[in-house]
Amino acid sequence: MLRERDSYLVGLLVAVHKPLPQLVSPMDYFVRFFAFVAAGVARGVVGRVFFPGFDPRHFEILPTVISFIPFILFIVLFCWLFGKIKSTGKRKMLVLLVMVVYPYLWAGVLRAQFGLKQALAERYAYVSLFFFALLFSFLILRLRQLRLLRSKRILVLFLTTILILQSGVFFLKAKDFEVRPKLTKRFFEDISQVFAKSEVVINLPLPSYINQSYKNADLAPVLARHKQFIYLEVEDFVCDNTIRGYLTDNTIYQFYLLQSKDKEARYADFTDGFRKCHQESLRFK
Repeated sequence: MLRERDSYLVGLLVAVHKPLPQLVSPMDYFVRFFAFVAAGVARGVVGRVFFPGFDPRHFEILPTVISFIPFILFIVLFCWLFGKIKSTGKRKMLVLLVMVVYPYLWAGVLRAQFGLKQALAERYAYVSLFFFALLFSFLILRLRQLRLLRSKRILVLFLTTILILQSGVFFLKAKDFEVRPKLTKRFFEDISQVFAKSEVVINLPLPSYINQSYKNADLAPVLARHKQFIYLEVEDFVCDNTIRGYLTDNTIYQFYLLQSKDKEARYADFTDGFRKCHQESLRFK
């Protein structure tokens, strides 16, 4: 089940305006605040520039570690150049760095309890991306002044590659950016109706477009706090009289059927058995 300390992984369940519990421990809040700012700057800004379209789920350890590589390399370059240039250049670097981080500091104060997924929202990155572009340009200029980056061709090729990748990702994901929030909102509206109509929860994973590793049973205590449920694992699904009784409701049937057919779920055997159970429920109705 969802616990308070898990809330930073789940993010905000905005679709039905029922956020997870507020944090009560100052240390717990500080950890979430730091994680929010670090993830926002590392993946929401630097990673978004150099790894466009690479947005692994935060519970996928190796891809997440890879997504932090551009940020780590950038920090190494920043610190190395910081020790090489004069004090006036250092002040400019620090000012630009502060302007990159500053929006996430305010966002973290207000939204840290809503999780890492919230930190990667694009709306927090707009201002930071502008100042990051200025900071990165400043670093490139200093590299050229130190004669460490002499070839203009390499620089032009690098920047052109980034621009092409950014344009390609935007073109491929433009529809997804528009559709995914609508699908997420619709899912939470539908599952709230299912929870209201049934005392049995079939514990399927959340749809892939929500991008979370949780299941229906994790949402039930949050969306229907004062109701007791029977949780049925997919492997334990049995078409008994209780299940048949609920499947006469087409809303419940269609919800679980669509969820079982999600591209990440792959519950073909369950889907076939579920259809047969629905047909039986209609015969015995």
